[in-house]
Amino acid sequence: NISYYRYRQWDRVNDTINKLLSDESKRQEIAAAGKEQVVHNHTWDNRAGVLLKELAPIINHFKSATH
Repeated sequence: NISYYRYRQWDRVNDTINKLLSDESKRQEIAAAGKEQVVHNHTWDNRAGVLLKELAPIINHFKSATH
């Protein structure tokens, strides 16, 4: 679902990009895997759950700081 390169190996980045640009099926495979991950893991319910979990301690911190 993503293509990586190693840090400080800039000389290989162009090769990686060119290989992907020349391989339509590989690009489609990567894109499809990324889309599947987004559809299953990044729903409104998941985002709302994270917000509720993360915001509660922040709100409680500010409430206790004002008292």
